[in-house]
Amino acid sequence: MSHEQLHEPTANATNVASTTAHHSSSGGVRRASPAPASSKLPTEYVQTELARLSLQRDEVSLRLSTFSSVLMANDCDMTTTLVDRQGFPRADIDVAGVRTARANIIMLRNDLRHLQAQIEQLVLRGLPRRQSPERKSADAIDVDVTTSSRSPAFARINRIFPGGPADAAGIKTDDLLLRIGDIDATNHSSLQAVAALVSTSQDVVLDIRIRRAEHDILLRLVPKTGWGGRGLLGVSTAGRS
Repeated sequence: MSHEQLHEPTANATNVASTTAHHSSSGGVRRASPAPASSKLPTEYVQTELARLSLQRDEVSLRLSTFSSVLMANDCDMTTTLVDRQGFPRADIDVAGVRTARANIIMLRNDLRHLQAQIEQLVLRGLPRRQSPERKSADAIDVDVTTSSRSPAFARINRIFPGGPADAAGIKTDDLLLRIGDIDATNHSSLQAVAALVSTSQDVVLDIRIRRAEHDILLRLVPKTGWGGRGLLGVSTAGRS
């Protein structure tokens, strides 16, 4: 009996579901309005554009999390095979749903990179970048230290591996994890939601809020490979009851 072999989506996947309707007709995020020609941008223009781009980034991040939850519900990631040993579609997962989610995740990752690049250009040209002892590299930007809030922590950082993405972001051993992306103490699903988000966010900037001593700190974390160790973060965590 003949059968059709399934293929995994590639990085240039374009046949995505109608759930991408928030994108422009060209298929990507809306581009920023043309910036004034001067090297120093007017503060009002920068603030308006930052607000608009940040809103777009939040919307894309939310949709990325939604598609990541599809993979988590099927107990798979971006590389899990969708066929059995005989080459037939696996019966234990929603193959069509996973393929659609993967294609959308690929596109949304690219959108996040583009939005982040626009935001950083605006910051560089229009707003002073605050220097902080917590900042260790270009991956850790806009560190914001505030007084401790009531947000509950749901994980503790047990170990930071030198040279890893978490180390570059300024995360330290014994920091308490309050939020990463849109995942917090109310929806982390015993840290499974965090694992799903990280696995689908390689080279994408994630906002992460941690608590250190009496302060909450906002950092930017970029999951990536090729840093010299295992995993995308270079960190070991433990859940908190």
